[in-house]
Amino acid sequence: MSHNNNSSTSPMIGVGGVSMSPTPSTMTPPLPHPPTFYCKNVVQPSCILETLRGRFFKDSNNNCGDSILLVKETMIDVTRYNDTSNQNSFVVPSSQLSQQPLQQQPQEESETSQEDSSMYNDDISPLEPLYSIPLFSIVRQAVILSPISTNYINANTMAPTTATSTTETMSEADEQFYYGRRQDETQSNSSSSGGDSLSSRIKKLVKKEKYIDSDFRDRDILVVTSDSCYLSFMSWSNTLMQFISIQQYKISGANAKFDTKSLGSKIRISSCQRLIAVCAIKDNIMLLPVNTNRATRTTTTTIVSKRIDLKIKGPIICMGFLASSSPDNNNHHLIYLQVSTNTEIHMIEFNLYTNEYSIRKTHTLKDQQLVPYQFISIPNQPNLFFLVYDSSLILFNRDLHSCYKINFSTIYLDFDENVDRSKEMISSFCWTDDEKKRQILLLTSDQGSLYRIELDLKTLKSFTAQVITHDLNPIKSILLLPGDNRTFLVVGDLADSEIIRLDNEFKSVAKDRIGGFIQNNSPIIDFCIDQQIPPALLPPTSTSSANPLSFSQQQLLLQSSPTNSNNNLNSSNPLLASSDTNYSTTITDNNNNWLFNNQYPNHLQTKVFMICGGGPSFGGVRMLENCAAMDIILKIRCLATGIWSYSYQSDIITMVSLLSNETIIFQFYSNNDASDITSNCNFVTDQTTLYSGVMTNAKHYLQATPDRIRAVSCAFDTHVDWFPAPEYGSIVQCTNRESDIIVSLSRQNTLVHLEYINGQFIQKSIRLFDSDISTIHLPNSFVVSSFSRSTSQSQILSKYLFVGTYTNEIHILSMDDDKLLSTIYSYCQLQAIPHSIVVSPLGDINHNLKIIVGMRDGCLVKFEWNDITSNPFTQSIIFTSQLSKSHVEIIANEEKGALIITDRSYYVTGSKGHLSLATIPFNNASGGAIHSTNVGGHENLTGLYIASVDFSKNNITKIPSRDIKPLDQGPKKLLFIKEFHILVLIYDKHIFIRDSNYKILYQREHNMDKPLFLNYWNTKNLIIYGGESNQNSSTRNNRGIAYFLNIHLQEVDIGITEFKTLQQPIPINSIVPLSDGNIIVSTSNETTILDIANRTNTSLMNAIITTSSIQCISYQPITNRVLFGTLKDGMFLYNYNSSNNSLRKKIGQNMPLATAQCVFITDELFAGIDRFGNFLVLEYDELLDADVDRYEVRDPVSNYSIKEGCLGLQRMEQSNNILASGSSGGLYLFARLGKEEYQILETLQSILCQFDLTKSLTGNDHQCYRSEVSMVKNILDGDMLVQYLELQDTLQISIATIIIDELKQKQQLLNLFEMDQQPKQSDNNNIQQQQQQLQLEKQIVTIIINLLEKINNSL
Repeated sequence: MSHNNNSSTSPMIGVGGVSMSPTPSTMTPPLPHPPTFYCKNVVQPSCILETLRGRFFKDSNNNCGDSILLVKETMIDVTRYNDTSNQNSFVVPSSQLSQQPLQQQPQEESETSQEDSSMYNDDISPLEPLYSIPLFSIVRQAVILSPISTNYINANTMAPTTATSTTETMSEADEQFYYGRRQDETQSNSSSSGGDSLSSRIKKLVKKEKYIDSDFRDRDILVVTSDSCYLSFMSWSNTLMQFISIQQYKISGANAKFDTKSLGSKIRISSCQRLIAVCAIKDNIMLLPVNTNRATRTTTTTIVSKRIDLKIKGPIICMGFLASSSPDNNNHHLIYLQVSTNTEIHMIEFNLYTNEYSIRKTHTLKDQQLVPYQFISIPNQPNLFFLVYDSSLILFNRDLHSCYKINFSTIYLDFDENVDRSKEMISSFCWTDDEKKRQILLLTSDQGSLYRIELDLKTLKSFTAQVITHDLNPIKSILLLPGDNRTFLVVGDLADSEIIRLDNEFKSVAKDRIGGFIQNNSPIIDFCIDQQIPPALLPPTSTSSANPLSFSQQQLLLQSSPTNSNNNLNSSNPLLASSDTNYSTTITDNNNNWLFNNQYPNHLQTKVFMICGGGPSFGGVRMLENCAAMDIILKIRCLATGIWSYSYQSDIITMVSLLSNETIIFQFYSNNDASDITSNCNFVTDQTTLYSGVMTNAKHYLQATPDRIRAVSCAFDTHVDWFPAPEYGSIVQCTNRESDIIVSLSRQNTLVHLEYINGQFIQKSIRLFDSDISTIHLPNSFVVSSFSRSTSQSQILSKYLFVGTYTNEIHILSMDDDKLLSTIYSYCQLQAIPHSIVVSPLGDINHNLKIIVGMRDGCLVKFEWNDITSNPFTQSIIFTSQLSKSHVEIIANEEKGALIITDRSYYVTGSKGHLSLATIPFNNASGGAIHSTNVGGHENLTGLYIASVDFSKNNITKIPSRDIKPLDQGPKKLLFIKEFHILVLIYDKHIFIRDSNYKILYQREHNMDKPLFLNYWNTKNLIIYGGESNQNSSTRNNRGIAYFLNIHLQEVDIGITEFKTLQQPIPINSIVPLSDGNIIVSTSNETTILDIANRTNTSLMNAIITTSSIQCISYQPITNRVLFGTLKDGMFLYNYNSSNNSLRKKIGQNMPLATAQCVFITDELFAGIDRFGNFLVLEYDELLDADVDRYEVRDPVSNYSIKEGCLGLQRMEQSNNILASGSSGGLYLFARLGKEEYQILETLQSILCQFDLTKSLTGNDHQCYRSEVSMVKNILDGDMLVQYLELQDTLQISIATIIIDELKQKQQLLNLFEMDQQPKQSDNNNIQQQQQQLQLEKQIVTIIINLLEKINNSL
């Protein structure tokens, strides 16, 4: 998004027709054009509620492997575990590259880089993220329902013949209610006049049953309870690559009285997978038998259809099923459920044949202080179970008799630890087997302990209990990972999660500890923003290290272009630089009003510094960037014009073509060694290299120069040359896949197919093109080998050659011997010359191919190619995106993604059809290569650069803190001052000021118990911080303290001096400077204006009427307006008169909230957010200025709930967007939408909220979900909207058709429908009308995609 934000172009309409009465008015007339926004999650919440391991979907080989689900409060992350414990890092020692013309990175730079990046070693995770799925609900609990064993199904020959008194007999209406097939389906938040017809049209779009896999009952099903009051069953669709709702079962009636906090808080599934228990309300358990009817389980999606309510006295503390009996046991139909309350323990027996239950045994607790809080079943032991108490672990049998007791205190003593762990709580458990197949129980605690319990289940007399470690973060849960039985994911409780491996005896953490931290950013206590227009050439951001690389890291080899300096951005004038990069498409209506302005990608450089409360050391500072993190490993100073890098066996060969018509070659080895092999490698080194590759089947490397094609043996001892005939001229381009080589020659537009067989080049075919050839491409070996739908299709793909021409055409040629490079398919409607072509799945798990074309005019074009036996150019929608104004080069060495090089560099993937681009901080490159094992990058200087780049979705890295004093337990406040590029941090006992390299410029011990504010007075260069002071002798009578630090430039560095200290009798909540040199000082008792020069106070208590203390203050110097936020009374807006230091109250907030933070958006708009995540916008208008004494209480013009507790709210200066931080680690961006943008996207959202493939998977009402204290208004849900990008093309067009009809009914955007205003066409022109309609639908789809691209890349 450009720094020229939409807010500057969309109209700022004020309120009209307001009463001039001076008395407060609680009613505000509706705005004709109210401010409209969208909200987009830019950083997902990182607090993990549940970790589940299951078999949900099949891979390309039709195998159902294990996946790991990270269930968060509002979404689910689908991941895959890759064991990287044995992988070694690949680090290039710069000392090995000493031969000219290579130039080493200076030693001091290398050492600094390694020192600064050492703290990133633990950020590498073997958990590969596949998909993030929003739920639009708040999750209570999630469990897995596995397929029922056929032995149980076969053994279940008896069925209940009559309904029992405990089983509800449901009418057809009840069934519709409970199964989620209600007539009152969720409606959209837009009140369209054709609402009923809209719902019916949406239902006709597609039936979700079409995408439910026929074998879904043979795979795991996800079961979730949420605030929707449904028990939701979800199955993975291998077609859509997402979860689909199978059944929604209501777990409370419409008029039921229940405690919403405990509704669905506990789900338990028996080990035989035949019975589900849900704690629906505090004293009620709902028992749901799972459908096992073999005749219907494959033809219906109904998982449960019967409900048995079980009433229990008292609140339910814990419950769980005992292990089920084996199918060959005569009592396999009896299932036992243990339920514990605060007074009793019950053993419930349930009969699956009769659907009846009975309370088999009840044990009354003698001491209510000794109440079990966790149940642990024992695998394959239907008669035994554990209950966890505060101080002990007790083994019970089914008759509730105590068999064995382990006191935790004895384990602590055995560990010989002096730490008091009497209040330690067991947080989770996990069963595993050791090498002797003995059952081992692992227990985790909320204090970071891991315990090992071993029991002799035969005698029940031999117990082994010991401490494995006390050194982990506070633990929420533990999960056994696929592979061996010793690797576990330990999920932190408000702390980072870690993957660990235990030793063979399960007695200690193994020395080959994997690490693999998953960052937990919750809660984000404070944050600040650095948003700038970047200079012409950005230096690389050194934020990661050359360590073992994760799945999201790639190896890049990039070289800068010595010839494209004319394309550089204007580095001297940021406005010119911005103008030069404004590649936008503007659509206007008949009155030339702005419709939308799409700028993609974002050319603003944005950094967000955050204080995260989690982590291994009581929180720390982390940084979010809107581009991939890159660390320069090696610099090779040379005038490079081309680079090719490829691996063969364990080595990596890199060939670099120089501007001086020379070629250099160097080789990297698996033992982290490297050498320059130019002089003895048998390559042509005295010419410019046009192309280089590898032929692994022939064990040769390939090189193309203007006069020859050369094959060099892998030992570099022999070579073979091929020379083109003189009449065909010189070689222009070359590409290869294994031994197939394609050569483009300069004369007669000649294309030659060569094959390297038995040490010689064989000419297979030749073709003369009618026009000049601009690019050639062969799908690489990775793509062909991974395209495994069928052997025949793989063979077809291996015979295809892709050619671009200077006549704006793409041709797909056949390389079959009898086809002689003839054209099979072609596309002749490109708008520019194709510069590069790549065919790749780009990481699509279904391996759906994509043809992406880089154009000479800076545009990127994508064709979806799901069936390679059909023409890929006949699809309805062709994706295009304007990246720059110069040519686009696409490089793909692998199948997971591709490198894009133009004015800026990107890494592109396309997991579900839609292209996602990650920005790389590398400008004006002319070539590159990518590897999945290591990485590379580029800097301002001309040359070749090897760098490590992390392409993870959210680039959040840790800020070094090793030089912070150990007594300081995490930072409390932070501030970035862009004028000096310094970061100010306040810890428990000290304040630190650090420069751009995070070196400490200033530090001192402060005298505060609780830091409450930190601000910068830019006109006086003063840093102001303070809060509640310590209770020592010097400040006994003054509980409030504030410090003023002066910052200034010195000759070689930045100087910081102590300017002033201010003390108050009570704690100071906030100090905000005013434009006239005064400051506003707010405490819990009063708010004053202080002249710090004359030390005079002006009390404002008479002007500020509020029943609660002021928590936050925002000042707008242009309009002299002050915004106050309070805990009880919401926000107040005042006009400040600097002549007499007075304030006039102008606006108050109707339905006040517990304001967490408030900010000005523009001169007329201001926003606030409360501690529960309710965001609202109020508007000021000129009528309030007409009457000095006028004051109004107003309703918000826009409001929205982020469904996450909020601690911070800030405005982004360059874009006027608003950023909010959440208590669960999420970041949310609010940005303006123009009137026409909002009309289109509002209609789209109303469709997506009802569409089966995009609406809430839990059956939640989206409008209610985004509402809290009042209904959501004038703010759209960006997370809901961007789902449109991942829909199939046909569905996108179908939805566009509905949008067109809805907009026509609302009389909106009529300029788009001019064809309907033309005279009616005759019948023989129906075809033309259909073509016009199709063109209109494509136009709407293009507009929507461009808008959503902007939303998806908001930061």
